[in-house]
Formats: sequence, structure tokens, C-alpha cells
Amino acid sequence: MLWKPMGLIMIIPTIGAALLITWQTRAIKSELLHNLAVDFWIIANAYWMLTEFYSKNDSLRFYTIIPFSIGLIIIAYYYIFIKPKEKKVTELAN
Repeated sequence: MLWKPMGLIMIIPTIGAALLITWQTRAIKSELLHNLAVDFWIIANAYWMLTEFYSKNDSLRFYTIIPFSIGLIIIAYYYIFIKPKEKKVTELAN
């Protein structure tokens, strides 16, 4: 089956492109945090794919919750703490 090696090969450029986009948008806090979350979600998906393709142990795929949760925590941090501060600064400026 050709899909397994192709999937494995595509992990590197996908993560690389996501990290590059994250690096390029690091000056904008909202973009940086959203892209960091996406990076962790891509890592979780890549790990899930690897365990589906190459592991007989089904319990290994549940470790994808770790990077996925980190991504959710980053997004929650932005919307709970940073966005309200940015909104206050904008309101004060007006």
C-alpha cells in the first residue's frame, strides 16, 4: 500500500510549513498563539496517523490528547486573558 509511506513523507513538510508560518507571524500575538495551537494540532494528527499505520497497540493513539490539549490551552489562554486586555486598550484609545 502506497498511502502509508506517502503519509509518513508528508509529515515533515506539513509541520515545517506550519512552523514557518508561526515564525513569520510571531510579531502579532493573536496570530502567533493561533498558529502555535495549529502546530500542536498538526503534531497530534501526525502522531495519530503514525499509530494508526504502524502500531498494533491501540492505546498509543490516546496520547494524541496531549498536544491537542496544549493547543486548546493556548487558544483558551488567548481568549480568556489576552483578548480582553487588547479590547480594553482599544476602547481606551478611542
